[in-house]
Amino acid sequence: PVWAIGTGLSATPKEAQSAHESIRQWLNKRFGEQAGESIPIQYGGSVTPDNIESLVKMPDIDGALVGGASLSADKFQSIFSAAANEAGSYSPNSFQADPSSKLWDAVEKVRSLSSQAKKVEAALSAATASLQKAQAAPKVAHIQATEVVNCANDLGESPVWSEKEQKLYWVDILGKKLWSWDPLTPSSTAAHIPLPSMIGCCALVEGGDALILALQDGMYRLDTNGDNKGKLHLVAPWTESTVFGLDTRPNDGRCDRDGGLIVGSYNFQHKVDAEEKGSLYRLQPNGNLEVITEEKHRVSNAISFSPDGKSMYFCDTPTRRIFKYDYNPSPPAGTSYLSNKRLYFEPPSSMGGLPDGANTDAQGGLWVAMSGSGKVIRINEDQEIDVVVSMSASIPTSVTIGGPDLDTLFITTRSPAGGLFTAKLPNGIKGIAETSYYDERASNLKSQGAFLEADGMEKFLAAAEM
Repeated sequence: PVWAIGTGLSATPKEAQSAHESIRQWLNKRFGEQAGESIPIQYGGSVTPDNIESLVKMPDIDGALVGGASLSADKFQSIFSAAANEAGSYSPNSFQADPSSKLWDAVEKVRSLSSQAKKVEAALSAATASLQKAQAAPKVAHIQATEVVNCANDLGESPVWSEKEQKLYWVDILGKKLWSWDPLTPSSTAAHIPLPSMIGCCALVEGGDALILALQDGMYRLDTNGDNKGKLHLVAPWTESTVFGLDTRPNDGRCDRDGGLIVGSYNFQHKVDAEEKGSLYRLQPNGNLEVITEEKHRVSNAISFSPDGKSMYFCDTPTRRIFKYDYNPSPPAGTSYLSNKRLYFEPPSSMGGLPDGANTDAQGGLWVAMSGSGKVIRINEDQEIDVVVSMSASIPTSVTIGGPDLDTLFITTRSPAGGLFTAKLPNGIKGIAETSYYDERASNLKSQGAFLEADGMEKFLAAAEM
């Protein structure tokens, strides 16, 4: 727009045309003739019913800007009527313009340019948003895991690294076995013992001379040293099945930072009845198995704790949702161990697999085995995936971090692979030494106990002492 503001003078149509022509020439020179000719230039300077018609006749005046002095109904109608007469015919009830007329050609140009501008603006906005998202998204590191022990587990689970012994323990749930291996020795030295029933998980015991085994009918202590070496002692019965008759067993479990063992249930019939009947428990230092939440689930998994121990992660695997809770290992009377439940991570629909076992690193990242996807992912504290570990086995089941420098990711799998895999962590990421279960009754245990098979135990304990 060209506007003669503040002069107190009105340009004649020729003077206005001269100014518009100069502007047009500059536009053509600056942007090219096609662009310059397509830009409407409007004049606004004391436009009145008397001069509007002669103004819009000028070749480079593409319309008029009407100021406040001319906005009375009569004056505005007269100005519009005069401009319309230049373009076509006008009556109060109908107006037909010659499409080829200069005025309405200019109007169409304005409309076209406006439409194009909106499209360009939308495209720029989308491009900017995409760029910002790309810049904000974490760089994803891709790692390849390698099989290190061909143990052919039916359902490998619950890997636990013993900092004291510098060895890994894990279980084969369906194979009813407890495994161990020192990564500094050949894979052929990996040893296992048969167990009397299916086992959901295992945990270290403070002092390093025993393990807690979550067997099908209860929580047991297995001594690996001392007077009770090689014996199983029942710590707490699995009352869901032994007392209440539920068709469940212990499943995923991990010690909190204060020495309590958190363990969840597995509903044997969950694929049939989809019933949430299992509970979450804490095996207390005194041996009591205490329910820590009224929530029920089908398949407990991803039980793990933040580095400071104040948060707990949990997933009922069929839901594909990992939740984060505030966690208090010693809640005041009338309060809960778990509070402030919130959704922490839900895999996108484009990602295959189901969240299975998990563990955290010292930097607060959550490593999750995505069962059925052939991958393990790391979720950072911004709840974004920043590491993807690929492997030849399609069903990773659980993870932990160990090794002499706590920089090795151990991954259990189920059949048809069933092997133990490892991967080196990216630079700057380290694990946390596994917390052990604090058993305050250890000194009072009697020497009597159920023996495991002697041959298997002998080989297992011999391997433990290597």
